[in-house]
Amino acid sequence: MRLALFAVFLASLLGMAPVILRQAQGDRAWAATAPPKSARGDAMQNLIRQRVKYVFVIYQENRSFDHYFGTFPGANGIYTAAARAHGFSQYNPVAKRETHAFRIVAPEVGLLNNARTLVDAGIHGGAMDGFVSAQIAWAQTLPVAEQQALGMTDAAQAASVGDEAMAHVDCDTIPYLWMYASRFALFDSFFQGARAPSSPSNVEIIAAQNGETEYKRYGAAGPPYTQVPIGIGGRGVPMWVDLDPAWGPFNDEDFSAEHQVDQTYATVLLNLEGVEADRLTQYTQDIDDDIRFLTAQAQKPVNWTWYEQGFANPADPQRVTLVTHHLAPHYFGYIANNPTMNEHVADITRFASDVEQGKLEDGGLFYLKGGFGSNLGLHPAHAAPQTFLGDDDHPGESDSQIAEADVAQLVNLIARSKYWNQSAIVITWDDPGGFWDHAPPPAWLVCPDGKPCGDGQRVPLLLISPYARTGVVHEYDDQASVIKFVEHLFKRTPLADLPDEARFMPFGPRDATDETGDLSGGFDAARLNATRPPIAPSQAMIPDDVVRSIPSQWSCRSIGVHPLAPPPGTSDAPPPVFDPDVLVVPLPTAKP
Repeated sequence: MRLALFAVFLASLLGMAPVILRQAQGDRAWAATAPPKSARGDAMQNLIRQRVKYVFVIYQENRSFDHYFGTFPGANGIYTAAARAHGFSQYNPVAKRETHAFRIVAPEVGLLNNARTLVDAGIHGGAMDGFVSAQIAWAQTLPVAEQQALGMTDAAQAASVGDEAMAHVDCDTIPYLWMYASRFALFDSFFQGARAPSSPSNVEIIAAQNGETEYKRYGAAGPPYTQVPIGIGGRGVPMWVDLDPAWGPFNDEDFSAEHQVDQTYATVLLNLEGVEADRLTQYTQDIDDDIRFLTAQAQKPVNWTWYEQGFANPADPQRVTLVTHHLAPHYFGYIANNPTMNEHVADITRFASDVEQGKLEDGGLFYLKGGFGSNLGLHPAHAAPQTFLGDDDHPGESDSQIAEADVAQLVNLIARSKYWNQSAIVITWDDPGGFWDHAPPPAWLVCPDGKPCGDGQRVPLLLISPYARTGVVHEYDDQASVIKFVEHLFKRTPLADLPDEARFMPFGPRDATDETGDLSGGFDAARLNATRPPIAPSQAMIPDDVVRSIPSQWSCRSIGVHPLAPPPGTSDAPPPVFDPDVLVVPLPTAKP
């Protein structure tokens, strides 16, 4: 259903406009800080390397920073002067009035569109004031029957779709996430790597690009061994749309008729294979030089696993909880078709036993991805049957309290394990999901469609670790920074410097630039060097009975955090007759 709704916008975006390098500066009015450099940066990396061995990336869906943390104390949020100048009030063409940023408490909100064209329209050249009108324009182009099936039946509801882009929540809605933010590190200058929806962004988190290297090598159609020409769904490179990967498994009830072309560039997963990269034999034609390079370096492999809901759960044989277009490793033929790599892709139900049985080896990188269901079997308190059951936080499909509960269960599992003392848990989101954010994103390349390849908007990032800073981190990072962190931790050559990618730079991975940080700003040097005690695992734990309660028992008062109040003369009340539940997606169900 997610794919069907986006079909209106899946026309090919890949014209043949020249690709040129752009200075990645953007509007720095939000006071992001430069990453640490030279000796200071190296010293911090060495300290982190001594303490951290396990990296867990919990990768959620479709929330902007301002939507989730816009009123968090100390963050660059919605009541700043910069926000006032960048879209705090936007015109709603259906309601014929201004919509200001406003607060809601509902954990269930309808679908917004995160297609590249709409994201760029919302950003509006850095003015950040086009989100309301862009979402309304999209919703009104849906076929009438589809509008009605999803709950949009009148003009007031169409107006609500646009208004929703300006909604924000706080610790009365997502108390667990705000608790983590208050006790650990919250990054408020972390950007989506590409201006794109979910599939490209899930690839970004393992590749630091979404196909620019492949575009430079082959052109927009991708490798010659894939089907050509590009279909009407935008198939090709760079990746800009939510097509399923070239290789399954696929959800039996929710899938795209057309699959994406093979992605043929290096990923951090290949990088971690080290000397064992030479075991790969299938679909390696575009990474042969990388493999020779990695083999010659003779580095030991580092364990990694991509855990995803619905991938191989015996209780879900039709994979109706699997969101296939989030299955990032299977966009790459050299991962999906080589057993020595594909054995590292697993169902998320295996994560608990791997942790509890000590199977994570002596270090590694572990991605944790939700889907259309809840790992805890939770159900929303007030929703129609087969709606808002997801735990990946996707609007229209997930109850945000169910989503944060499943996140809390994963964090609890790590905090209670032997891995806590050597862990870094990254919780972040793939894209802003159509929600407003006021910080104008930097731009680093102009892509074939004439629009910036990246960065996209800000998304939240939480860093939970015994050695994390407590507070808001202003270091400028984007999704490539996660990969930089992993490469620095395990002393890997950046993807951008591997031979098969280096020859096409700057069209490719952004993990070697000094422009962005490597998340090291989120660590506390005193905790790393033992002059201050590390954060106890209890600070990351939420009682099981609380986690399993929907609606949540907790609120802002429970965690002792006070969101910023609106300035005098400003109301944070929703617009008149605002309906948060327009465009609700019925989730796939198993057939008898």
